[in-house]
Amino acid sequence: QTVESERYNIEYLDPRYDWQRYDAGTFEVIWHDRPRALVVDVANEVNQRLLPVLFMFGLNNPPQMKAVITNGSRESSRTFPLVSQTASDGQLFGGFAFGDYDVFLLAGLGVDGMIHEMTHLLFDEAVDSPRARVPAWLNEGLAMYFERGTAGRASIVSNASRSGSLFRLDNMGAVPGKPGDVRVYYAQSWSIVTFMVDTFGPERTSRMLAA
Repeated sequence: QTVESERYNIEYLDPRYDWQRYDAGTFEVIWHDRPRALVVDVANEVNQRLLPVLFMFGLNNPPQMKAVITNGSRESSRTFPLVSQTASDGQLFGGFAFGDYDVFLLAGLGVDGMIHEMTHLLFDEAVDSPRARVPAWLNEGLAMYFERGTAGRASIVSNASRSGSLFRLDNMGAVPGKPGDVRVYYAQSWSIVTFMVDTFGPERTSRMLAA
């Protein structure tokens, strides 16, 4: 004999900071100790850069997303979920997206970082089916495809190819645990998706995601 109340979401922000908000339409930015004008400029650029993502994913009315911006590695280490101590010490991950809540955390106010994490959230929205079994390389590769900075990923893939350390595609269903493997995995995921979209076009990619 149990009674279950209605379910509520409660937003919790670190009370030691004076948080500010900006509603950018597609998403809301929550930050502290940064100039508001800078945040508004970045948010407006992100909105423009999101248009091809929404087109490819076939999303006309996506739910509003929420971006929580942290400042510095110390704050990020307190805020980000713990993947492993090695990953935290090496600052391996710059952000985390939570599809169930349409929220992402990001270290720093970077356009590419925001595009990356929002692409994850929009991907979850586009491929929202219990029957879908999406490999992580596709999810991560698409998130990096829409970034503009490649961060040396092509050279990482080339070096891994020469040394014989590339992953087999059928072994790329999940992100590996070792930091060195993670860097190769992300670069290879970006390379695969870039080849797919550049060769077959965004329309074919859209049909694949719909299927």
